[in-house]
Amino acid sequence: MITISKMKEEDKNAVVSQIMCAYPTWMHNVFDITINLGLLESLTKRCREVFADQFTNPNSCFDGFVLKNQEDTVGHIWLYQQENDTTGKLQAQILSIYIRPDYRGKWLYKRLISAAEEWAISKGCCALAGMVVDKNIIAIKSALREGFHITRYEVYKPLN
Repeated sequence: MITISKMKEEDKNAVVSQIMCAYPTWMHNVFDITINLGLLESLTKRCREVFADQFTNPNSCFDGFVLKNQEDTVGHIWLYQQENDTTGKLQAQILSIYIRPDYRGKWLYKRLISAAEEWAISKGCCALAGMVVDKNIIAIKSALREGFHITRYEVYKPLN
């Protein structure tokens, strides 16, 4: 049985590990960046700084949810609030969403998005937004099925 709950301080190590599993692959594949220990340490440090704010500051703009089986964390969604740069309205931004490969294809994504939507509404947000890499067709299709719209494109040009 998979349960979903609000992210707690004791979940942060599992969430950082999941981000480390996914993020370097994304960077390497899309931007052809060589991942080195310094970059991983910097990313881990920044994640831990955000968690420190999330779990100690009652006015933190960060929050999240985790999916757990009986033994461990199998997925998460990490969120923050920000002003939309086009409308000026408050929106919830997906910082990270991850489901362990052995748990994918079980519609757990829907449960994370639903929890994120409820959180965003409770915070007065007018929308839920996130970024998806163009080569991640499964994530794009999942987002479209959940009612997301593709709103902009980012361009990238390697210079070497």
